[in-house]
Amino acid sequence: MRALLAALSGLLAVLLAGAALCGAWANQRVFDRDGFVSLAAPLGSDAEFRAALASAVTEEVAGTEDLPAGLRELVRPIVERTAGAVTELDGFPHAVNETLANSHTLTFSGTTGSEAGITLDIAPIVGLAVTRVADALGTNLPVPERVLVPLGSAQTAGQLTFWQDLAAQWWVAALAAAAALVLMLLAARRSTTALAWAGIGTALLGGILWLAAVQVPPLAEGAAGSSELAATFVGRLAGMAVADFRSWAIVFAGIGLVVAVAGFTLRALLGGDRRKKATG
Repeated sequence: MRALLAALSGLLAVLLAGAALCGAWANQRVFDRDGFVSLAAPLGSDAEFRAALASAVTEEVAGTEDLPAGLRELVRPIVERTAGAVTELDGFPHAVNETLANSHTLTFSGTTGSEAGITLDIAPIVGLAVTRVADALGTNLPVPERVLVPLGSAQTAGQLTFWQDLAAQWWVAALAAAAALVLMLLAARRSTTALAWAGIGTALLGGILWLAAVQVPPLAEGAAGSSELAATFVGRLAGMAVADFRSWAIVFAGIGLVVAVAGFTLRALLGGDRRKKATG
């Protein structure tokens, strides 16, 4: 009975630790605004995303009604050339970070003003392009307050809110994992052996999570908006999220290996001590 209790407690401790890992990562890297900006900021250097963004910004600026009607077609090549070069401007990295921060705030505050619950607000980048175009044309053009690119439905946003609330409780899973581990050690006939197997289970779960993360990009792309920019943003961001999470999974697995080695080492040392006492 003690062996069964120890085995079940150890399994529960490993699973709860894995849940705590996933929750902590999501809480810090997705649902926290600064963490999200840090995670997604490299998109500003991604060639595929920059190309899709330049195209979207060009269409937005070239289609503005604030250009003089009689000159709209005449100056369109200038507008397209100038707006299309927005990704090369010095202020572009800052505009990308501002876009990410604003988009995160709008999405999780539910104030997008759009039927799409998840949106990318590229107004800071469009504003950068508008200012450059206005300088090139020698005129004044208003900077838009919001330029929203739908990324997902309101239903998807509701699901994100649910997972956000759940991820915030990662520490509860961590405490429960610690309690289950203590129960395992108390119930096990050989606590060092049980500790070693718990470490092996943790390492295996870390490897499983590392492998399972590859399923995220296809799922994310399937829920993305229909525009080229939306699909590119979601696809590239999902890839970055997978790489980031996998680094956490590797650390998790590494901790499991350390615990396993410590358990087997303690077993050998304590076993040796008992043999010495028995023969002494």
